[in-house]
Amino acid sequence: MLHHPPNFEELPDRLEVLCHFANGNLPDYFIHPIIRAIIVHFVLAFDHPFIDDNGRTTRALFYWVILKDNYWLFHNMLFYQQLTQIY
Repeated sequence: MLHHPPNFEELPDRLEVLCHFANGNLPDYFIHPIIRAIIVHFVLAFDHPFIDDNGRTTRALFYWVILKDNYWLFHNMLFYQQLTQIY
């Protein structure tokens, strides 16, 4: 099965909605940070907006969504401790 990403003309609108979702502005009810991060990861990987580095970008956004919401499970992970020192 081949993947056919959405038409490039749809990407600006799709990415805008994804940004609002990733920032927690959509929808107006609670979605667990892990579920939100999984959805952001899937949608960005599905849209495949870049020629290269889509995987790295989706992983970075996955962690960003989780860390943005200060999800407790990630506090003990080494990369979380290193990221909080950087930022």
